[in-house]
Amino acid sequence: KKDGVYHLFYIRHNDFLPPFATESDFGHAISTDLYHWQQLTPVLPVQPFGWDNLHVWAPHIIEAQGLYWMFYTGTTEAPGFSDSQRIGVAISSDLTTWSRPYSQPLWDNSLAPWAWWRPLLPAMSCRDPFVMPDPQAPGEYLMYYTASLASDSVATVVGVARTVNGDLSNWADLKPLMITHRSFSFNALTESPHLFEHGGRWLMFITA
Repeated sequence: KKDGVYHLFYIRHNDFLPPFATESDFGHAISTDLYHWQQLTPVLPVQPFGWDNLHVWAPHIIEAQGLYWMFYTGTTEAPGFSDSQRIGVAISSDLTTWSRPYSQPLWDNSLAPWAWWRPLLPAMSCRDPFVMPDPQAPGEYLMYYTASLASDSVATVVGVARTVNGDLSNWADLKPLMITHRSFSFNALTESPHLFEHGGRWLMFITA
């Protein structure tokens, strides 16, 4: 919400197009009452020669350091990669015009020793970032995301990373949350973590 206006960003999928030709930008709509919405021009189209040249998914936005930061999943189809999922960021001062400040993604599974990292296999999961201030470390941020364990590559879990010195472009691995593994949840797929504080506790919502 900015200046009394709500902004909605979402994945755009078109069933009438082949898979490689859709999910190539983010829809953007605004509302003042959360009921009537006005569609605006889509934002952050894929970069034909960039690291996110195939799809963009799962936008999540925070306000920090005087800017809006959109963390998102980009997928790469290029030599050495096959529909590979990684996490990047775009920034904006007005929620309308977005730019990519870095030419490379912020995060991939090679940075987490417990995660499955096979960029030539399209089933590899590294997506759905959710970023929030770390309540136990003022000035730092936590990122929750979907990944696969190296020991169980056909299932996904929620992984956690933390900023290094509060730098939103520099992240370090913390751990996987094993409570989200299928041995506890009985679902092989765990996606889209979102956290909220309520009644003095943190609640994590996931898609399974």
